[in-house]
Amino acid sequence: MRFPSRFRRPAAFALLTTLVTASGVAVAAPASAAPPAGTIQSTTDLGPLAWDSRIIGRDAGFSVKWGSGSIWVFGDTAMTVAGSDGDNWADNTSATTTDLSAANGISLLPPAGRETTDGAGVPTEYLPLSQWESYFNHANDPVRCSPPGQGDCGKQYFLWPAQPVADPARNRVIYPFTSGIRGGSVTDPFGQYWGTGFAVWNASTGAMTRPETGPVPGGASWDKWVMFHGQETSYTPVTTVGSTVYSVGCAQDWVVYHCSLARVGLADILNRSAWRFYAGGGTWSATASDAVTIFDGGSSNSMFYNPYLGKYVAVYGFDRVSYRTADQPWGPWSDEAKLFDTVPAPQGKYNYFGLAHPEYGNGRTLYLTYSHPTSDWGGEVRVQRVVFN
Repeated sequence: MRFPSRFRRPAAFALLTTLVTASGVAVAAPASAAPPAGTIQSTTDLGPLAWDSRIIGRDAGFSVKWGSGSIWVFGDTAMTVAGSDGDNWADNTSATTTDLSAANGISLLPPAGRETTDGAGVPTEYLPLSQWESYFNHANDPVRCSPPGQGDCGKQYFLWPAQPVADPARNRVIYPFTSGIRGGSVTDPFGQYWGTGFAVWNASTGAMTRPETGPVPGGASWDKWVMFHGQETSYTPVTTVGSTVYSVGCAQDWVVYHCSLARVGLADILNRSAWRFYAGGGTWSATASDAVTIFDGGSSNSMFYNPYLGKYVAVYGFDRVSYRTADQPWGPWSDEAKLFDTVPAPQGKYNYFGLAHPEYGNGRTLYLTYSHPTSDWGGEVRVQRVVFN
């Protein structure tokens, strides 16, 4: 079970932005390189992403091309109505659209768009909890334990999304996620980080499964549903090149996020032993601790090949969305440069999740989004168009 509405902590729209401010905006990489490829001709705010009117707010907004359309995934989602579980909150939600023309903004509304809904027709969580997480949440739901805040009572696992990975050769989509615990006696507004893992959607059957990908180094027996344990750098996919998936993992060092790179064959993405980590100098290691920093970025990054620039592009940011370019995913990466400044957030709040959506546009024209809080309980995902010279 998820948190009943009456036991919810304040929404992540306020909490996440507060934490981002405390951690600071990422600064330039320590090794100076060169200016990035491409100069900006224009930037245009296209307003918020259009979605179901019953949604008060949601954040994140990763997307991936699937077939002739696009799949979108979001984090914490607050709604005006309760779903079939009696709750008006979801830790993750998703939607699809067949409209890839973003000239006037991006819409997930019918007829082209469709939300993933439950039996009551309300947007619902698409990521399945593991057996352990489901057991833990049921046992520690505040409606059946007391007193909340003592021991594990009131604590609940949550799953937040990361960049989906399309695998058409195997007719599936890989959905990475971050797992954590919040509520009860947990005082960190971001929750306690548990690890990262993968869910798999089978396009033939429509089934979403949560395969075992552990155990992982240092993990307990019930950690087998995460691939990277909470004490490790968290790697989540950012781009697929041919049959190889590249993943960026960023470790926070006070005000800087040092980002390293891993790769794995798309067919073997669920096999931890198949992952390799960039150790510098053109070498790859099976040992995660050998990974070196390829650039300093943000807590969430987009990376993709841009045919117009003829370069790989990394995008990240908070109130300012920045980018770098490189000839290869491992670099060397250029210096950081500004893509655009976001619409100012309300006083005391900050924007976050600067993400690119390369399935929209033609390379010269790039569409990006960022999470923009509107109130303690509300938030929108705004769309920005950037045109290169």
